[in-house]
Amino acid sequence: MLLGAATLAGMINLLGPVMSISGNELALRFGRTRVIFTFMSASGLLACGLGYTAPLPWLLVFLIMCVHYGLMLGDSAALTAGAVAAAHPDERGATMGVYSFVGFSAAIIAPLVFGAVLDLAGGNRSVLAWGLAFTSIGLFGVLAPVARLIYARRR
Repeated sequence: MLLGAATLAGMINLLGPVMSISGNELALRFGRTRVIFTFMSASGLLACGLGYTAPLPWLLVFLIMCVHYGLMLGDSAALTAGAVAAAHPDERGATMGVYSFVGFSAAIIAPLVFGAVLDLAGGNRSVLAWGLAFTSIGLFGVLAPVARLIYARRR
């Protein structure tokens, strides 16, 4: 491998702002809900399969991870803009505080769940364990649009 893991991670992180802003632009053009849940579903589905790609050549895995990361952040700015737009003008600060708290809490909990699943399913040398670990976080992206549909039908 020509590049180290830290360099590859840095390269993937460059996609974040581009995909976040692009996702919000798509949301303005095609509808916030549609774009958010498309990104969530695609990211979740790809995550559910991502861990099983471990035996593939590293360059292919890296490219798949780039796509996943882009999809994962594609709804970020659209979600934030939607939260601000939906908030009462006098409560925007509090809304953003709660929104940030929930988001950062998930960012703390997800790696713990991922690591626990990885360890319990066989450790870092097991392709099945990697698959299940990525599935454990991908399920939330897949189930969020389902939960939204159930909620919308009940209203």
